[in-house]
Amino acid sequence: MNIYKNMKDTAATDQWLRSQGLNPRTCINPDLDAKFTQAKRAAHHLLKTHKELLNQQQLEQIKTFQLKQTKATFRQIIQILNLYKKVRRQIHGDKV
Repeated sequence: MNIYKNMKDTAATDQWLRSQGLNPRTCINPDLDAKFTQAKRAAHHLLKTHKELLNQQQLEQIKTFQLKQTKATFRQIIQILNLYKKVRRQIHGDKV
């Protein structure tokens, strides 16, 4: 019974990770930095829902970052997170 529950929970976790744009096989790695995982999720979210707010250079930056599977420089990670923050502020400012 416990094995079935673990398999079911793992499948649900994998499905959620895929919906966030993360690969379950490479995401659950203790060597990955938390900021890297956040940046991967932010990049996926930007391309999925806010693509129209990005210029061509930003789109290329995000697509290049998404090709990184397990390694990225700290600068690249911060650039993606800052871009995500900028777009969220734009959206929030438009609603006010």
